[in-house]
Amino acid sequence: DLYTYDRILDRPSLVAPGILQEGDCNPVRVIDGESIVIRQTVTHPTDNDRTTIEVTVRLLGIDCPAEDEPWGDEAAAMTRRLLDEGQVTLRLDRRRLDQHQRVLAYVYVDGRMVNTELVRAGLARTDVYPGDSQSIARILNKAEAEAKSNRVGIWER
Repeated sequence: DLYTYDRILDRPSLVAPGILQEGDCNPVRVIDGESIVIRQTVTHPTDNDRTTIEVTVRLLGIDCPAEDEPWGDEAAAMTRRLLDEGQVTLRLDRRRLDQHQRVLAYVYVDGRMVNTELVRAGLARTDVYPGDSQSIARILNKAEAEAKSNRVGIWER
């Protein structure tokens, strides 16, 4: 069975305590710079059923401009390009869902964190909350300082 995002919300056990698993997934589409739809085949923790799920993932720790704002199209294009470059892997943190019920994750492609690459390119700001990984927060903050120093993207003025 393919569980779409709406069906996952009807079955909250898919996200908490956690059928959505860290690890490899297949990108389906890019919604905007910080939001993607992924597909992953997982094993349900209670009944061991294999299920393919499709969920919206928001890149954790960053905030990209909306597509109708300056740099929004560039952020979406960069996310699309990065996801096409190799194997996509999710890493989860303590916060699992945002206020819009999107799954929160750090997204990697062949070991490179997409979240950081967007910040470093000046196509996202850091947006870290208490409880998020402090080591990743430091990486994101360093990338933002580099983007500001280099005056790229949203920091070019």
